Amino acid sequence: MTADALYLHIPFCRRKCFYCDFAITTAPEPWRSRYVDLLCQELILTARTHPPT
Repeated sequence: MTADALYLHIPFCRRKCFYCDFAITTAPEPWRSRYVDLLCQELILTARTHPPT
């Protein structure tokens, strides 16, 4: 049996914390919304082309 895994990184924060090693940005709201919309589209396309086994 194999397990599928998915990691989603939403790289938007209000500010960069001093201890943070993640790739983030403090982009304006329209950029954040567009990123999430495109991420959702990609998830849908991936699910269609790689159905569960």
